[in-house]
Amino acid sequence: MDPSSRVDDGSVERVEMLIGVVPDLALRRRTCYEPLVSTHPDTQGIARALAVILGGTTLALIAGVPGGAVIGSLLGWRAAMWAVAAISVPALVAVMVATPQRAVGTQRPVSLVAELRVLRRPGLLIPLGLGALINGATFCAFTYFAPVITESVGLAAPAVPAVLAVFGIGSCVGVWTAGRHGDAHSTLILVAGGAALFIGWGSLAVFATVPAAVFTLALLQGALSFAVGSTLIAASIRAAASAPTMSGSFATASLNIGAAAGPILGGIAYATAGATGPLVVSAALVLAAALTFLATPRAGVS
Repeated sequence: MDPSSRVDDGSVERVEMLIGVVPDLALRRRTCYEPLVSTHPDTQGIARALAVILGGTTLALIAGVPGGAVIGSLLGWRAAMWAVAAISVPALVAVMVATPQRAVGTQRPVSLVAELRVLRRPGLLIPLGLGALINGATFCAFTYFAPVITESVGLAAPAVPAVLAVFGIGSCVGVWTAGRHGDAHSTLILVAGGAALFIGWGSLAVFATVPAAVFTLALLQGALSFAVGSTLIAASIRAAASAPTMSGSFATASLNIGAAAGPILGGIAYATAGATGPLVVSAALVLAAALTFLATPRAGVS
C-alpha cells in the first residue's frame, strides 16, 4: 500500500477523532486560564485550579472523541462535524452567561504594552516553549492513533474509540496528579514525567503491533502527557503573574502552536514512514523538550 492511499484511508478517522478537541480549543482555554492570576495573586494553588479547568479536556477525551468516532463510523464524518457544532452552541452560551466579570481592584490596571514586555523574560519563554513541544508531541501521536490501531495492530475500526477512551482516562489521572502535587513538586513531575513520556512514545512505536501494549501505553501516555502539560501551563502562568490579563493568552498560544504543529509533523511522518512515524516524531519532540529543560536554569520552570 503506497503512502497516499494510507492517508486517504485514515483521513475520516482522524477527522472524527477531533470532535472532542475542537470545542475545547475554541471556547475553554482562552476564557478560563486568564482569571487564574487575578484569583491567585500569590501564584499558589494555580496547579490545583488548572486541574479543575483541564478536567473539561479529559472529559472530552473520554467521551467526546470516542463518541465522535462512533458517530462518524455510523453516520459519516459530516455528522461528527454537525455534532461539534451542536455541542459548541450551549458551551458558548454557558461561557457568555456564567463567566464572571473581572473584579475591579484598587490597583491601577496594567497596560497591554507592559504585559507584553513580560514575554522578554526567559523564565516565561522557557515553560511556553516546553509546553508547545509537549503538546505537539501529544497531538502528533493522538491524531494518528487510528492508523496505529487499524494498520499496525490490525484491529477493526470499532476498537479505535476504545483506545481513545483509555487515553482519555489516563489524561484524567494525569490532570488530577498535577493538580494534587504540581504546586509543591513541579520539578519532580517534569523530570520524571518527561523521561517516562519519552520512553513511552518510543515504546509505543516499537510495540505498536501488540494490542495489550497499545492499550496499556495509551493509558500511561495519556496520564503522562497531561500531567507534564498541566504542570508547564501552571509554570507559565506563575512566570507571567505580572501580566494578569495576558497570562492565559500566552499559555493558550503556546499550546495551540503545539496542537497545530504536532499533527502537521505527524502527517509528514505518516506519509513517509507509516503508522508508527508520528509516534517517533512525538518521542523526538519530548526529547527536544528534555534537552531544552536540561540546558536552562532550574529557575526557568518552577
